[in-house]
Amino acid sequence: MGTTHSGIRKTQSAVEKIAIWNRVTRDIAQYVKQCKQCQARKDPSAIRIYEPMHQFEVSTKPWQSVHSDVIGPLPLTFDGNKYILVFVDCFSNYIVAEPLPYQKSNSTAQAFINRFVARFGLPETLVTDQGSNYMSDTFTTLLRNLHIRHRTSTPYHHQSNGQVEKANRTIQEQFATQQHHDDWDNVLHLTIASKIPPSSTPPFPRPWI
Repeated sequence: MGTTHSGIRKTQSAVEKIAIWNRVTRDIAQYVKQCKQCQARKDPSAIRIYEPMHQFEVSTKPWQSVHSDVIGPLPLTFDGNKYILVFVDCFSNYIVAEPLPYQKSNSTAQAFINRFVARFGLPETLVTDQGSNYMSDTFTTLLRNLHIRHRTSTPYHHQSNGQVEKANRTIQEQFATQQHHDDWDNVLHLTIASKIPPSSTPPFPRPWI
């Protein structure tokens, strides 16, 4: 058969001009229903290939493994911020969040160095999604030069990056009930501090070696 076809009836009519056999109607119907091109046109998610969900190592100490994600775009603030870069320590569940003007590799890399690494040291592993800001040459080269292992969560399996997804929901729920639409970046750190459980006190920053 050709690489393109119409519905079952039109396809059968075209085929019968060339050949006919027993149960031709059943075979044509099965072929059309299983055609991946047809499924993709009708429902792209119908042929989506789901990878097995990645399992990450259990952290045994603070800042050994850190998960990161970006929230946004949010309402533009007076200071020009539209995004929130979130980090979660897998061992303590401690949350670090910083406002960003752009969801780009340069702003992500700068915030990671200035707002995270400068305070807490280098994690052994950073887990992110496959967003362009994390997968860019700029960011991946930075991690490689710092000897930080970069792991990515499984596409379409948000639970594989579950700790930071939970932190994102907490932050978004708080802002949804507040009247800080134009200056949410000014109250971001206070909002995070008010929601961090007592068991998640910040681990001591690791000294540079």
